Amino acid sequence: MIDEPAIVRRQWLQRQNFDAVRDYYDAVWIYGDPAVYDSATEYDFSSESLEKTRYTGYLDPQSPDRESSASGEPNPSHPAGAPYVLCVVGGGQDGAGLARAFSRAKRPRDIRGLIVTGPFMPESERRWLAHRAATADGLTVLGFVPDPIDLMRNAEAIVAMGGYNTVSEILSMGKRALVVPRCTPRKEQLIRAERLKAMGHIDFIRAEALTDAGISQWLGAPVPHVGSRTAIDFKGLDRIPHLLADLIETPITAEAGIPPQIHMCEGVALGAV
Repeated sequence: MIDEPAIVRRQWLQRQNFDAVRDYYDAVWIYGDPAVYDSATEYDFSSESLEKTRYTGYLDPQSPDRESSASGEPNPSHPAGAPYVLCVVGGGQDGAGLARAFSRAKRPRDIRGLIVTGPFMPESERRWLAHRAATADGLTVLGFVPDPIDLMRNAEAIVAMGGYNTVSEILSMGKRALVVPRCTPRKEQLIRAERLKAMGHIDFIRAEALTDAGISQWLGAPVPHVGSRTAIDFKGLDRIPHLLADLIETPITAEAGIPPQIHMCEGVALGAV
């Protein structure tokens, strides 16, 4: 998923992307689930491109062989077992508005708030949030966290921006989530949020409608049923080695030397949903 279909198709035609796929690519792998967004149909792939296209499914962050990250280590401000809601803003370069609104929102009784600013949030905004945390009850602000998976896994609920990686992680956990998608310069995050909202997996607020009152209302609402992760294809890590084996016409065996940790193959992969 990149943008609205008409915009993507026009740009790909102008840049001769469809011709490049026809002439230079042996396969097109789309890291997503067509039940969420069928890129090949939306972007009107030619019959030649369709023959090369395979959906891998999402890459499951909950893979059993995934090591627990350091982000799950005890934090003095967030002792183990203290319930909290988490706000994550990706890299943070355009997440200050969400972080500020979350910091002012009212949380349910005995629920703490945790904000991860990301490494690229402007220093002035990080200082504002640090001051807010020092004066607000039950609010903690962390800077860069190499891998926030454990923080997400243990949260009661998540408020987040709408990037592919963050949303994939939320979906893999079946977490109750409020997503605030970026709507410019591309509509990718908004389209993703709309589709997943329609499927019952997340809630979302457009960035221009975001307020601390809106977050407060969402946090205080009765917890709804969240769509099951089994409704979304998360078998990418299992499927990709077999797609690679098919591509190079080599059986996937221990003798073939294709390790199970192969996740992506640059040069034959186009796009993520």
